[in-house]
Amino acid sequence: MKVKRLIWIVLATLIAFSLIAAGPSATKWVYIKVGASKDVQIGNIGMHVTDSYYAGHVKVSLKTKEPVTGADRLRPVTKMIDVRFKDLNGETVTSINGTWYVYYNLTPYQMKLFNNKKLSIFYFDPWPNEWKKCNTWKVIGVDNRVACRIVYFGLYGLAKTYK
Repeated sequence: MKVKRLIWIVLATLIAFSLIAAGPSATKWVYIKVGASKDVQIGNIGMHVTDSYYAGHVKVSLKTKEPVTGADRLRPVTKMIDVRFKDLNGETVTSINGTWYVYYNLTPYQMKLFNNKKLSIFYFDPWPNEWKKCNTWKVIGVDNRVACRIVYFGLYGLAKTYK
């Protein structure tokens, strides 16, 4: 009986630490070669590149859904994903060449909102300093996953859409 209880305590502790690791500012750095494909996922949010035009390091971070620039019209339903890229010389790359995506694995409730056109992925466009809707679609072959092709390296969020 004591051994079983000890196993449950260890298991609960491991789960708690894994949740802390994927906290509000979880970050992953990944090296990408030219022509490579990579998938970087943190929790239920991720980034995917197919046949990379660049070689360098991509930084994928989760950001809290709390106050963000221009969020007066954006109502995030989960954490946001921030995708940044530095080439092999350490220079920051801002515009996208190639096929890069961000994706969210949705809960059944979120999927219902998406199917009713009430949920979409948005990106922060720094030039006009505002959030813009990203063309979001359901990924075929993956349950409850939606994605959008990213147009800038930067901040993306899953949010309710209001007219």
